[in-house]
Parts: sequence; structure tokens; C-alpha cells
Amino acid sequence: MAAFKTEIKSYSQNGDFLEYTKRLNNITQKGILLWKILYIILSIMSRIFLIYLHLKKLQLNLQFSTYNKIPYDAMKLNKVSFNTPTNFSLFEKEKNSIVLSTVKKAEHENKLLVRLFNSSNETSFNDNIKFNNKKVIRMASVKLSENEIEELDYNTKNNLGEFTPCKVKTFSFNIK
Repeated sequence: MAAFKTEIKSYSQNGDFLEYTKRLNNITQKGILLWKILYIILSIMSRIFLIYLHLKKLQLNLQFSTYNKIPYDAMKLNKVSFNTPTNFSLFEKEKNSIVLSTVKKAEHENKLLVRLFNSSNETSFNDNIKFNNKKVIRMASVKLSENEIEELDYNTKNNLGEFTPCKVKTFSFNIK
């Protein structure tokens, strides 16, 4: 910038504005030419990149199209001697305010674990669980580590007990 200022002073002192404007015009034309060259290079590179992506897409389509060539019978399962019901209910709870979180088999024992929690921030609830077509041999309250806290009586009215606000409880059931 300082060089241009000194050139302006020298041209203005000599009174040769025509030479100054020619030189300035020459510099701007070179700048415009550089921008045009850069634009051409970038457009060529973008077209090469699009061609690359198109070829990659074709290659992926070729790889995935071979999956559908497996015979139809390869995906059929073996026939079984029993029919599974369309609906099945292992157990029922009375209250909707107590949320069923988990039903799983115990890690080291042949027990069913049921985890429930009270979703309310203010209200306590009592709840009851009833197994359909299964006999409960033993019911217990357990920790998250599946260690038993206490044995509970399944035959009482509110067999799950009281759930205080935001309380989580886990129960184990031996069923037959």
C-alpha cells in the first residue's frame, strides 16, 4: 500500500497520470486473470470429485446388489412342532402410575427379575402384580446386584408394597 502511495506522489509530481492509470489497469487485469485461472482449476477439481463420487456409488451398488442373489429358501427357518400365540401376557399390574422398567432372567439363578419405578415426584402408590397361568413359588425384593434384601408374600393385596416418589424397586420371582 505504501508503494502505491509513493507511486501516486511521484506520478502526481511529474504530472504523468496516463502512465499511472495504465500501470494500475495492468495490475487489475493480472489479478482478474489469476481469479479466472483459479475458478477454472476449482471447477475442474469439483467435476473430478463428482466423477469420483459417482464411480464410488456405482461400486457400492455393485457390492450391495449381490446380496439379493441368495436363494429364497436360505432365509427360511426350520419347521417347529408348536405354534406360538399371537398374544401372550406373563403378568399384569394394577396401577399405571408405577412404570415397568425391566423384565429379565436373573444372571446366575433361574429367577425372573422385574424392575419398576414410581414416575411421580410427589405421590406415593401401592401396586400389585399378578402372574397369568403361572404359579409363583417365591417372591423377594432384591438389589440391583440381584442380591436378596427380603422375602415377600406374593398372596397379599399390595404385594409390591409402597412406592414413594421416584422410588425404584426390583423383585425376583421363582415361577413354575
